[in-house]
Amino acid sequence: MGLESLERITKDSVVDKVTKQIVHYINVGRYRTGSKLPTNDELASMFGVGRSSVRESLKELQTLGIVTLRHGDGTYLCDLSRTRRSTLLEQVIEARRMIEVHTARTSALNPDEEFREQLKAYYEKMCSSRDNESFIYYDRQYHYTLSCSSENILIAKYHTSIDLLFDEVQKSIVESKGSREVAIRDHDSILQSVLACEPEQAAYYTNLHIDHIALQVKEVLESQAQTM
Repeated sequence: MGLESLERITKDSVVDKVTKQIVHYINVGRYRTGSKLPTNDELASMFGVGRSSVRESLKELQTLGIVTLRHGDGTYLCDLSRTRRSTLLEQVIEARRMIEVHTARTSALNPDEEFREQLKAYYEKMCSSRDNESFIYYDRQYHYTLSCSSENILIAKYHTSIDLLFDEVQKSIVESKGSREVAIRDHDSILQSVLACEPEQAAYYTNLHIDHIALQVKEVLESQAQTM
């Protein structure tokens, strides 16, 4: 898979934008656990999109276990508090850890030279990014490349969905002082482990990277709470 095809895959569609907005409302508490969401017509009007885009977004959120669609009644936010981790963001981080530690380990065993060159290219573009938007873009391409190296299309698909759920908070994290430096250091450690064909080292540094993300999310949420 070349760089151009990866770039096409990660561009936001209308459905992606609707999904991000719904998730944002969930994260800020506008839609609460167990509550009924606005109708598809109301959501379409709110976001300025067609009803088909809203339907596709809600189907994806249902697949992820975030909402449930009740025929003839409407869409409800699932009771996330019944799970071991009570917030959507905590569940997103847990899912990222499970997927990315695995893909880092398998990536280190992948001998494909094109994959390794893609990974290095995205890391270098992260380092040279002049703005946060570009930095986030190449960060995601880096991780998506790791997911694709597993040669499991379902892992790659779920990784893309998780990116949508993590979008809003990632933007806040990157704006935090020192966060880019931490991310670059983590990505370099993962990259060097993959290039050296050291699966357990790649898994270790990926797990450490997710630890750093969890801490940054906590700091961002605490900061936002103080300004409310």
